[in-house]
Amino acid sequence: MSAIKNIFGSSTDTTLRQCQDVIKGSSKNDFPSKKLNEKLLSNSSLSEEEIRNLLLYSYGTKYSYLILSLLYLDRDWLDKRFSEDHIFPKSEFTYQKLQKRGYSEDKIKKYLEKYNTIVNLELLEENENKAKNDTPFDEWIETRDDNFKKRHLIPSMQNYNFDNFLEFIEQREKILINAYLSLNFNQ
Repeated sequence: MSAIKNIFGSSTDTTLRQCQDVIKGSSKNDFPSKKLNEKLLSNSSLSEEEIRNLLLYSYGTKYSYLILSLLYLDRDWLDKRFSEDHIFPKSEFTYQKLQKRGYSEDKIKKYLEKYNTIVNLELLEENENKAKNDTPFDEWIETRDDNFKKRHLIPSMQNYNFDNFLEFIEQREKILINAYLSLNFNQ
């Protein structure tokens, strides 16, 4: 939460000194995580506005992996490697390919705005990501079970074809907002 809220931004020395004071003033038997959260964060959860801003982060940026990892708190991070994966394959989101599909300029603009953001990303095990490669999502999702959809917060839809990308994004955004709202790091 500290990284996402950029707590250690430009005043790192001051912030670290405050943390040190809290730790020094606490019992040697218990780590003061709650006191640290109170000192550093006015709120140790995310607001809807903060979440909407997080969802705008793009693939491979400074915080994208961290933002996605918060959705997978039960993962085995020690023994497995995970990769950021475009749910709907990145290769389909070129202006030329979208135009060839007969999409309007407005629809093309919306597709290009959303395809590379958190709402179209998930963390897959490296091998699974390589196996998926550029397979169209509507074909690939058929090979997955309901647990996969639940684990990756994939909305239930009648049809996952490329023409329904904007509907997918709209539904997934709601699911992600609720998932991030439910996170509480003050425990």
